[in-house]
Amino acid sequence: MRAVAGQVAARIVTSLVIGFCCSFLYALSRPRFGPGSQTALRMGTLVGALIALPSVLWIWGGPTPARLIALLLGRMLEVWVAAYLAGWQYIEKSP
Repeated sequence: MRAVAGQVAARIVTSLVIGFCCSFLYALSRPRFGPGSQTALRMGTLVGALIALPSVLWIWGGPTPARLIALLLGRMLEVWVAAYLAGWQYIEKSP
């Protein structure tokens, strides 16, 4: 039971770090690409690809291609939602 709790805690911390990275990249790219959901989804795609690449290379021979695609789409969906929420939270107020 402790191993499961440790895995859940690690997953939560990892998701928080990914969310902070998405928020940071959105804040950096906003002056160049402009505000909005399109910029957030671009940065989410970038972060998702960087996160998924080691996983794809590591498990390429293991699961079936359908399972691999499902894992990648699940991870990308998670990162897209995190990036969209990060972009939604990063709203500048006019003085």
